[in-house]
Amino acid sequence: MKKLGLLLMVVLLGSATVTFANQPEPKETTSTKIHQLISKKVHYPTLASENLIEGDVYATVKINNDGSVVVQEANSLEKVLEKDVVKQLNRLTLDKKYYDPDNTYLLKFKFELTN
Repeated sequence: MKKLGLLLMVVLLGSATVTFANQPEPKETTSTKIHQLISKKVHYPTLASENLIEGDVYATVKINNDGSVVVQEANSLEKVLEKDVVKQLNRLTLDKKYYDPDNTYLLKFKFELTN
């Protein structure tokens, strides 16, 4: 009886491991990769850096099937930063291997001047 119980437990643990291994990548990981990729392409706005403006910009973006990035919403206390980030994001096109088409992503851009 103990052997049967042990065998059943091994089979259940093995099937749970297989099920877990076949699960799709969590959205946080995909979102993190998208953020890293896009962050490399968004630069500190010249007007903002010349005027010593710092701040955060939050943007919700959708990536279309063709890889084009569309800003659905953006918010920042510094409108100079917000406007420029939206402009930069709307010009981007990503390679299809980096994203799930038609998904939306919340991105944060932090702009700080260094001494």
